[in-house]
Amino acid sequence: MIDFSNTLSDLKEKTLKFFGVGSAPLLTDLLTSNLIHYLLDWSLTLSGLIGFLAGTVMAYFLYLYITFAERELDFSWKSLYRFLKSSLLAAIIRVASLSVLEWTTNWFGFVIFALSIALSGICRYCLAHFYVFKKMDEEPDNIRETLARTSD
Repeated sequence: MIDFSNTLSDLKEKTLKFFGVGSAPLLTDLLTSNLIHYLLDWSLTLSGLIGFLAGTVMAYFLYLYITFAERELDFSWKSLYRFLKSSLLAAIIRVASLSVLEWTTNWFGFVIFALSIALSGICRYCLAHFYVFKKMDEEPDNIRETLARTSD
């Protein structure tokens, strides 16, 4: 028989982790954008760009230390750069899907927003999982032996 209490507890933990990790970068983006725009009187575009970068960096660290913590990866500038590139691709997918869905459908705006956010979120997560935060395996023995022979 399935132990539903453990299953529900695990589901609750994963759901809270997902929404916590997902909402913190969005709030960081929103707060940073608004503070820069209203306090410094900078343009919406520049404020939005800085907010996007702040939210993306926040998402990187949350993914690194919470979502993919079991991989025991350390911070590196290379992986942060890869995450910024993957986030930029996700942003392009979001804008492109918004445009396409707006032009080709008569759906309500919130449906179009939800679909475009889902597409870009799936893209960002898959790139984070398979590209940015992949665990690098140790070099096989035959490569180490070849390198040792060539250095002699």
